[in-house]
Amino acid sequence: SIPSELGWLTSLKYLFLSRNTLSGPIPSEMGSMDSLVVLRLKENSLAGELPSELKQLTGLKTLNIASNALKGNISEALSWLPASLTDLRAQENSFEGPIGQALKLLPNLAFLDMRDNSLTGPVPESLF
Repeated sequence: SIPSELGWLTSLKYLFLSRNTLSGPIPSEMGSMDSLVVLRLKENSLAGELPSELKQLTGLKTLNIASNALKGNISEALSWLPASLTDLRAQENSFEGPIGQALKLLPNLAFLDMRDNSLTGPVPESLF
């Protein structure tokens, strides 16, 4: 699992933990890592919902949580991400539900990959 003590690394800018055998939830303490710019957690066995504390990572530009077992309502999950995000890779998880207007909360997003989840409904035209 990801140790909650990582939250103590408040000056860390880049964290790469991809392709390990990490399991369990993403610790809410990671929301204390205020200098974080890039967080890559892809290809692990992380499970559960995204912690709402990720919203506190106001400098985060890249979040890669692809190929895990993360779940939850996608609109709610997107609302817990910081508006600073430019690159979000959340493919191959178990997010569900309609995207709705939640993407409007991420105005700086330039790259988005959410394939292979359980998303439903249309993508609102207002997002284009």
